[in-house]
Amino acid sequence: MSSNTVILGDSPPETSDITYDDIDGVLTGLLIDKGYLPAHISSGERIGYSIEVKTTTNACEAPFYMNNAQYLMIVL
Repeated sequence: MSSNTVILGDSPPETSDITYDDIDGVLTGLLIDKGYLPAHISSGERIGYSIEVKTTTNACEAPFYMNNAQYLMIVL
């Protein structure tokens, strides 16, 4: 086995497709302005976001697959 071989069991679990630390509060402010977050959250707070990208060839109304770990990240 070469030194650059990756063994899947040794890989850290995937947390999300994109992680973003909103250091300046720009994304948080935009989400508040558009009504996706409640106004009592300060746009000056440093919030970390985990963004999962889902695609489909079906209609937008079609359900998509989400595993249990992804669901738990949303509700926690």
